[in-house]
Amino acid sequence: KKGTNKKDVVLNMKNDNPILLKPNFLMDLSGDWGFENGKIPTHGKKVSELVRGIDLNLSGFIDDGVFQIEIFITNTFSNDSLIIKDEYQGEQGYFIQNIFIPANIINGIKNDFTVKISQNSRTDKKNITFSILKAGISRHVENIDIALKQMRYILHDKKNFMSDKSKKKDKEKLFYALWKDFDPTPGTDHNELMEEYYRRVAYANENFDGWQPGWETDRGMIYILFGPPDEIQRTNPSMTSSSLYQVWSYYKVNKQFVFKDQNGFGDYRLNNPLNHLDL
Repeated sequence: KKGTNKKDVVLNMKNDNPILLKPNFLMDLSGDWGFENGKIPTHGKKVSELVRGIDLNLSGFIDDGVFQIEIFITNTFSNDSLIIKDEYQGEQGYFIQNIFIPANIINGIKNDFTVKISQNSRTDKKNITFSILKAGISRHVENIDIALKQMRYILHDKKNFMSDKSKKKDKEKLFYALWKDFDPTPGTDHNELMEEYYRRVAYANENFDGWQPGWETDRGMIYILFGPPDEIQRTNPSMTSSSLYQVWSYYKVNKQFVFKDQNGFGDYRLNNPLNHLDL
């Protein structure tokens, strides 16, 4: 695919080096893309293919002399772990450095990197995220711990959740095992039901958040379980009532849910549904 990505870079030209610019991830692709030959920057939210690893392209402004680069990673298996620490020689007031990160280190769905540059007792740091599409896991899932908690609407009769102290790798195995029971096509890597479930979770987080994450709200719960309503009726304040209501109707399953705005700020709560919530 072709495209243009434009960014404004604002530099404070005071003598406050070192200055670390926003890092980029470089992946292998034949051709000259303006970086190291055969390397192209990726700006996608998630990358599906990662063979050897990735290059982290760093640049910025430094004084002449030695400076230090440290790279930390947080993901499913590591928590702010130092993976790179090395010294480099600065010349001409700036630096450009590619640092290779092996694939076995980037083993989480979401990998948060913190890059820190130090020189002459001064530091600067930037954060950047690299996400990977894993086979058998929805593209909407970025954190296994949270994804397990978000399953509570369909696992209310099961008690096989692990404690917060459980190992992260064990939680990922549990996540696979739970969703295997819900997989309509177990012979493939793609779980359609999981993808739809977490697509609804993502929609709820984007549209119903407020005092709490969207998936934990009453509207979020109903949307996750039943999908988009066939009709939404909204009431306006009247002379007799200042309350706001939303009525969601699902004709195919013959259900209707009434939500009342508790305080006028969009905090809609389930208000005795006309049809009981039979899951």
